[in-house]
Amino acid sequence: MEEQFNERDLFTEKLIKEAGLEKPSLHFVSDVMSAIKAKENVIAYEPLISRKVWWILAALSILVTALIYFYPMASTMSLDSLNLMERISLDVSIPEVHLSRITGYALGFLSLFLLEIPFLKRLIIKKT
Repeated sequence: MEEQFNERDLFTEKLIKEAGLEKPSLHFVSDVMSAIKAKENVIAYEPLISRKVWWILAALSILVTALIYFYPMASTMSLDSLNLMERISLDVSIPEVHLSRITGYALGFLSLFLLEIPFLKRLIIKKT
């Protein structure tokens, strides 16, 4: 089995000697570096949420806060007074799940991360 490899080694050595070594030109490194610099794309920072959208969100939140402050509801109403559970009669028993605070945080961050992936993917594809 080693004889087979020895024959291949001798054959490849012979091919390499016949082909010889190529030497790069004198300015090879500077030419390559200048070509890389020429192809560099300057990517300007572009936020995921633009400044205009932040201003709109701020204005809406200020507007909603002002409306709630200046025009309060005539009668205070809470979700408990609607008696939704009495109006909707579901005979389904749902088991209670008790999660620790850390598990809740972990599930919340995981859901935010999974929600963010499609947006970031679209942004990266759009930039390339």
